[in-house]
Amino acid sequence: MALPFRLLAYLVVAAIGAQGQVVKPYLRIETGAHAAEAKAIDVDAAERFLVSASLDKTARVWELRSGKLLKILRPPVGNAQEGWLYAVAISPDGATVVAGGFTGPDNGDQPIYVFERESGVIRRAITGLRDVTTHLAFSKDGRYVAAALSGNGIRIFETGSYSEVARDVEYGGNCNWVEFDRSSRLVSASSDGVVRLYSSDFHLLHKAKSPGGGQPYSARFSPDGRLIAVGFFDRVEVHVISGADLSPKYDLETPVSEVNLATVLWSDDGRRVCAAGRYSVDSVYPLFCWDARGKGKRSTFPVAGNTIMDLRALQDGVIAFCSFDGALGVLDRGGNIRWRSAPDLLEYLAGASFPQISRDGDRVETDSYYFNGSAWTRQNIGFSVSGQRLAVGVDPQSSLEVPLTTGLAVDNWHDHFHPTLNGRALALQANEISRSLAIASRKDAFVLGTEWNLRKFDRQGAQVWETSVPGSAWRVNVTEDERFVIALLGDGTVRWYTFKEGKEVLALFVDRDLRRWVAWNPDGFFTFQNGGDSLIGYQINRGHDHEGQFVKVDQLREIFYQPDLIAQILKPEAASALVAARNRIGDVSRILSAGLPPEIELISSPQETVAGDYLSSSA
Repeated sequence: MALPFRLLAYLVVAAIGAQGQVVKPYLRIETGAHAAEAKAIDVDAAERFLVSASLDKTARVWELRSGKLLKILRPPVGNAQEGWLYAVAISPDGATVVAGGFTGPDNGDQPIYVFERESGVIRRAITGLRDVTTHLAFSKDGRYVAAALSGNGIRIFETGSYSEVARDVEYGGNCNWVEFDRSSRLVSASSDGVVRLYSSDFHLLHKAKSPGGGQPYSARFSPDGRLIAVGFFDRVEVHVISGADLSPKYDLETPVSEVNLATVLWSDDGRRVCAAGRYSVDSVYPLFCWDARGKGKRSTFPVAGNTIMDLRALQDGVIAFCSFDGALGVLDRGGNIRWRSAPDLLEYLAGASFPQISRDGDRVETDSYYFNGSAWTRQNIGFSVSGQRLAVGVDPQSSLEVPLTTGLAVDNWHDHFHPTLNGRALALQANEISRSLAIASRKDAFVLGTEWNLRKFDRQGAQVWETSVPGSAWRVNVTEDERFVIALLGDGTVRWYTFKEGKEVLALFVDRDLRRWVAWNPDGFFTFQNGGDSLIGYQINRGHDHEGQFVKVDQLREIFYQPDLIAQILKPEAASALVAARNRIGDVSRILSAGLPPEIELISSPQETVAGDYLSSSA
């Protein structure tokens, strides 16, 4: 009897036998677009390719003309932030991509990875860096690559062997930006308030404090190198300074705001200065462009649904952009979108009234948002775990519980670095922002959702547990029976954790089309509808100097598709069923340790079955 194609693939893998090493697979959302903040972009000299780096732990190569995704570059990843990419650059000839960021464990080496653009293979890992890479830039002749580091200045590497040729560690804060001009001079911008200018042989020529004491975030040469535009992390100002000695020249007329226009840009002909950042109007984030080298008329182009993180000037006044929500694209000179890659994620924006949940956590309802390129759309959705049913356009149910945020004196918990209980600070990491709060029904404990973690505290403010999350915890709730914490996260997932220990029990991802969804548990068991099993997969590391391999969940359907098990996973009796399933099947780590599902070439005509599998007539 012929075997289903996917099961045949698995049996081939199993026949290989265990290789003596248990791999740890890392589940990743994969929809063909970035699934988290897009931090940086770059373009090759011939403008064939655009590369992007993201906190979804990938860099991506796009065809610049059409926006077609060409290659996903996967560095080694780990738990929590390990693998976040903050910086990316492509060599002028388009052959090489370098990417860096939070690429190692806390207080460990933070490599910069050198990828072959076409194959996605890591050709080299630049090691020995103890600080996170925040920005990368190739020189225009491709001979050098410069790296800006958090807290420890800059490094310059020659691109033959990627050995270090120069450094400057005399920085009093994070270095945020580096850029070469056409003569290979280098400019940097740092949160210590200083812009620095280096010669083509990397000697410091000048350094200048920014007027008004701001924190420079970006610094860009005009095409002729005579001027430098500077954007700031902590203000909406844009300054233009001399490219010869960094002396002040003039300031641009910017809107009044308490946020920023952190990323600046010169048009390819040098006639316009553009800037964007956290500034928004009605939750739409514009790009500003000033004529006459920044002294003339200001034009406004609505671009994104969240903070614009990076800009690149292209020929004929065209501009590429990327944003905090993972979107990227290309604008023509008039501000019209030529193409846009939007994240396939629903946004669960911060708010105290959602998620609404049933007493046992089985039913969850929330509002969800999606930016369509010009405006936000809103839709209420509901999901039943036991019923495995997604409902769209639901009316909020009075029988469901909203998050409890009163009864304990927890303050400064919404979008604040310093939440308190009874006026005393709650312990967070440096720069960790509290986003959401849910107090337990007995009011003897509470959970904070932050930018990076869920944290449970007792009523005295002592931390009970801490669990890292794969995206900002915009909303949290605690079930009335105090068995589960439910979190709505910035990676577009809804996740269930045990209230007692903070262990993940279940995750749900709903695609922006509000049809496809997939739910899974940490063992790898999953259920889905309408093709939702194509939305996630597992990355497997192959060492610190090799690119990761990716296995789509639909390749494992014959083994781990267990809808009955997922339907009961929140029930008190689910523990014994999970143990039995692990004993019978194993977990995803054990299965993948036997070897990756092979690439199988069908040597006879395939026949599709009603289940969507394929049979080979020679099987």
